[in-house]
Amino acid sequence: MRALWIATLVCGGCGAPAVEADHPRPPVVAGSCVSAASADRSACRSALIEDKDALEESLIMTLKASGLEPLQGDVWAGPRSFASSLARLQSFASPSREDVKLIGAAQELMRDSLRFDADTDRLHSSCADIAELEKAMHAVGAFTAQRFQRVIAVRRNTAIELGQRRIHAMTSKEYSADEAAATVQRDLEIAHTMPAEMQCYDAAIAKLADADVTRWSTKVEADLAARKKR
Repeated sequence: MRALWIATLVCGGCGAPAVEADHPRPPVVAGSCVSAASADRSACRSALIEDKDALEESLIMTLKASGLEPLQGDVWAGPRSFASSLARLQSFASPSREDVKLIGAAQELMRDSLRFDADTDRLHSSCADIAELEKAMHAVGAFTAQRFQRVIAVRRNTAIELGQRRIHAMTSKEYSADEAAATVQRDLEIAHTMPAEMQCYDAAIAKLADADVTRWSTKVEADLAARKKR
């Protein structure tokens, strides 16, 4: 589907009048911003502002839900899309200063949004992935940076919660006298690696986790040593 918005962007208003009948804009826009040949500049400017605001609102609403929820369908495709409105305004010669500013902001939103989609699909919740997402956050405009920030927070918090659950499950273990020493030793080794795995997400939480593991492992190691003396 992404190829479709590229074709739309290049074509501009190609075929727009027929399809816009099914998705009418307010009369002033539908009647005067339908193709590069007959469009009115001010109406096309208004249409792009309208579509840009609508797109940003949609992107914000998906973040409010979970930080990870994708938009439904391809927001870049179709004659009434943000990309099509941008193409129509770009089709005018000798753009005004106002047009240049609006087109630049719209291009940034499109470029940054496509990067956001690609990066959040490719990267997940590992320490290395979070670091890459943070780099991407600083390479985009303020609007998309907020989207990156939200996703990073959701993924970091999820990783921390899962790590805490794993540590709690480990440090809640109690071993019977006939538990195999090799099993106990393996659990001790795993437990000692867990706090370090959380260091990149939150150093303070990792420090608390390390203290919990130390308390538990000290007791388990003492019990294991006592068993060996029997």
